Amino acid sequence: GATFSYREDLDGLLDHLGIERASLIGLSMGGGVAVDFTLEHPERVAALIPVASGLGGYQPPPREDTKYKFEQEQFAEMEALWKKKENARLIDLEVSMWVDGPLQSPTRVPSAIREKVRAMNELAYRHDDEERKPQRMSPPAAERLSEIHAPTLVIYGDLDTQDVIEGCELLAKGIANARKVVIPNVAHMLNMEVPEEFNRLVLEFLRDKT
Repeated sequence: GATFSYREDLDGLLDHLGIERASLIGLSMGGGVAVDFTLEHPERVAALIPVASGLGGYQPPPREDTKYKFEQEQFAEMEALWKKKENARLIDLEVSMWVDGPLQSPTRVPSAIREKVRAMNELAYRHDDEERKPQRMSPPAAERLSEIHAPTLVIYGDLDTQDVIEGCELLAKGIANARKVVIPNVAHMLNMEVPEEFNRLVLEFLRDKT
């Protein structure tokens, strides 16, 4: 199928808006895009803030603990449901994994957050196009973090998935002078769970660094 590039899309958007340099904040997959874009277009990035971020090319080592095994089983089931287009059950699992956090209670977060993410996912799957694949960067970001020199703040929650936590730790270690903040008792959607704290962290960092 056809391919496209999130990095080229972002480059084109900045051109269209007449923005030469920007501070990039990306959550989850968007964090991975922000990291990739910083590697391909360093001159356009004033600051980088990956939040509960993906990291291209990172393959976490297998572990034996209960949480890791649970996550891997859930991800395998989600993949199978996606292939079968059983979107209702798939979205249930996604909300459980990403909003509640692995092995967390569905009452841990306000129901309004769960329902907002559910609605976002339902909209996304209505527009899902299996034939269009995002271009991966080669070599991937996980092998190139030492090339990033933009002021960087890595944020994640300690109830997130093991893959996200380990990927964020790698970002924080691999990017020179990166700052790291771990927010306790929140999962993947931390900007929705603790918006005031999240906004404060981001604005203070940008005020200091840019």
